[in-house]
Amino acid sequence: HLRPFGLSDLLFREQVKLITERSIKKFNGARVLVTGACGSIGSEICRRLVELGSKVIAFDNNETGIFDLEKELSNSIIPVVGDIRFKEKLKTVLNEYNPSVVFHAAAYKHVPLMEILPEEAVINNIIGTLNVIEVCIESNIPQCVIISTDKAVEPKNIMGMTKRISELIILSLDSKTNTKLSAVRFGNVLGSRGNVLEVWKKEFERGEPLSITDPNMRRYFMLTSEAAALSIEASTLSNGGDILILDMGKEVRMIELAEAFCK
Repeated sequence: HLRPFGLSDLLFREQVKLITERSIKKFNGARVLVTGACGSIGSEICRRLVELGSKVIAFDNNETGIFDLEKELSNSIIPVVGDIRFKEKLKTVLNEYNPSVVFHAAAYKHVPLMEILPEEAVINNIIGTLNVIEVCIESNIPQCVIISTDKAVEPKNIMGMTKRISELIILSLDSKTNTKLSAVRFGNVLGSRGNVLEVWKKEFERGEPLSITDPNMRRYFMLTSEAAALSIEASTLSNGGDILILDMGKEVRMIELAEAFCK
């Protein structure tokens, strides 16, 4: 049996608390749209924004997820079922609600699956992101923050490549528009859906050995709460055309994380 543990027990560093007076001042009473609002990161951003007093437009193609999120947040969000692949839908929503900030968290993220289905990664992560950025520019939205990944650094896989291209789109368009465009890079997020701890937990319960691609593999880790706070705080720091990343300490060897998981 696994012992009870908090995700912070596996972080190998002190948790970073990022919500500042800048964020409180900027988002209290603000209207904010979040794409991918039902995902691990998107939903946590929505929760934080609601706590800050924002009016949140939660945009996702997951109908059940949107329904559940609205009930969880006591009807304090505006639920919108839609897909970033359809530019006209995005334009209609942005023109109707006119948010001051858009957090773009919608993306396909599972590396092995995107290696099998690269066309889906391209359509969703590149074309979908371009749709969001272009509609923000056309609708004169003051700011758009894209959620990216450390896998965009010298990408070795399809998912990382698509996110790097999304970053390059931001860097190329920011100087040509009044919309401030920026990206926030995350490490591996403990507690997100499909993360390694979920995989290990199922393997552990079946009495199987834990899957590790390579004992020497190292990764940066962060919590969903840190990821959401970083996104919100980054929007207060950015002047556009930049990529921000949390100082996540030292890389953690996957074998060390697995050992800590089993203790």
